[in-house]
Amino acid sequence: MTIDVSICLPVMNGEKYLEEALSSVLAQNFFTFELLINDDCSDDASWSIIQRFAAQDDRIIAKRNSKRLGLFENYNEIIERSTGPLIKPFAQDDLLAPRALDSMVQAMRDNPSAIMVSCKSSSNGQRPLAAGARAADAGEIDAHDFDQVTLPAGLWSGKTVIEACLKNYRNLVGEPVSVMFRRNNTAMQFDCQYLSLGDLDLWLRLLESGDFVFIDETLVEFRQHKGSQTQRLLTDVDWVLDFLRLSRIYEKHLIDLKIDRAEYCAKFVDLAAPLVAANVSKNREYIDSLSPHKELAYYLLRRLPRAIDGENNYNAILQSTSWKLTKPVRAITKKLGGK
Repeated sequence: MTIDVSICLPVMNGEKYLEEALSSVLAQNFFTFELLINDDCSDDASWSIIQRFAAQDDRIIAKRNSKRLGLFENYNEIIERSTGPLIKPFAQDDLLAPRALDSMVQAMRDNPSAIMVSCKSSSNGQRPLAAGARAADAGEIDAHDFDQVTLPAGLWSGKTVIEACLKNYRNLVGEPVSVMFRRNNTAMQFDCQYLSLGDLDLWLRLLESGDFVFIDETLVEFRQHKGSQTQRLLTDVDWVLDFLRLSRIYEKHLIDLKIDRAEYCAKFVDLAAPLVAANVSKNREYIDSLSPHKELAYYLLRRLPRAIDGENNYNAILQSTSWKLTKPVRAITKKLGGK
C-alpha cells in the first residue's frame, strides 16, 4: 500500500483518552496512512490499549521505548521511522474529525508552495501563546488581546507567518494535532533544548523554506484536562525562557520588523507576568514546587521585568555560589509575598 501520510503519536500514560484518540484515526475517510506509535515507558494500561488496536489494523506500527525519552525526543524518534511524504503529528488525548486527513492532504495538493497546513480546532481551554478565535492582521495587538489572535484562512508566505508569530507573541500555526507538514530533511526534528515551545520552533524553521495554508474549518479537537501536557504548561514558566531563546534565533526577522530585541523581550515579560501571578494567587505552594531554572524564570517575570540576559546566562547563574547561598533569602521573600 502506498503511504501518503505518516501519523506520529507519542504516548506516555495516556490510557484515559487514548482509545478515543486511536478510534478517531481509524475512522478517517482517507485510508493511505501509517500510524506510528511510541509508548514512552507508560506506567498505566496505555501499551495494552496500543497492542489491542495494532492487532486490529496493520497500518498501526507500535513500539515501546526501552527508556523514557520525553515528548520532543519521542516525537523525533517516530518521525525518523516515518515513510510518508506528509507528516501528521498527533497527541494521545486529542481527536481528528473523520475528514481531517482528507482535507489537509487536499489543501497541500492544491497549494504546492505550502510546506505546512493547519486548521481550526475546538478546545475546552487555551494554552498561553496559542492561537485564539479572533482574526487579526500581523500588526500590533494590545495586552487585552493577548489570548485572541489567529490568522485568517488562505495561503500565507512563510516569512509573513514567522513575523506574525513573533510580533504577536503567538503560535499562530497551532498545536501539533492541528498541523500537517511536508517531509523536509533539513527541518523535521523538534529541538529538545526547548523546555516547552519546541513545536513553535519547528513550525518557524519549516516556514523558512515554504508557505503556510490555513483551513478555516474545525477538523480536530484539542482537549485540555487536568492531567494533559498542555494543562501542565498552563501552570509552568518554562515557556518564558523558551520565548527569549526564540527571539535570539529569529532575531533577523525582528530586525526586518524594525523591533529591538531588548524591547521585544521586555514587552513579552510584561504580557506574560500576569499569567504567572495568576497561578501564584491560586496556589500558595506554586513557587516552592518549582525546579531551579523555573524559579529563575519566575523571578525574571516578577523581579526583573526589563531583563534580557536571563535566557543567555541562567545556567551560569544556577551553578553560581551566590545563587545557592541566597536560596534562604529568596524563600523569605516568597513568604513575604514576593516583594
